[in-house]
Amino acid sequence: MFRVRLGLTLAVYPLDRTGRGSNVDQKFKGNLEEAGGKVKEGAGRAIDDPQLESEGKMDQAKGDVRQGVGDVQQGIEDKLDRDR
Repeated sequence: MFRVRLGLTLAVYPLDRTGRGSNVDQKFKGNLEEAGGKVKEGAGRAIDDPQLESEGKMDQAKGDVRQGVGDVQQGIEDKLDRDR
């Protein structure tokens, strides 16, 4: 038996008043992907599986990118809202 210690932080973002949520979806999916990557990485480390560990790191990186896309989308939406 083995234990995997995880430091997970998941955030739930509601849709804004306009009903848009694409940036929220990206951020949420990025958080989930990053959390899954941490689980994979920890499991790979615990069972000494370098491939599983590296897959976990890759999933975390993809989650970070997805969150960044959500941040960019949010910035664009904010700018468009200010210009109206």
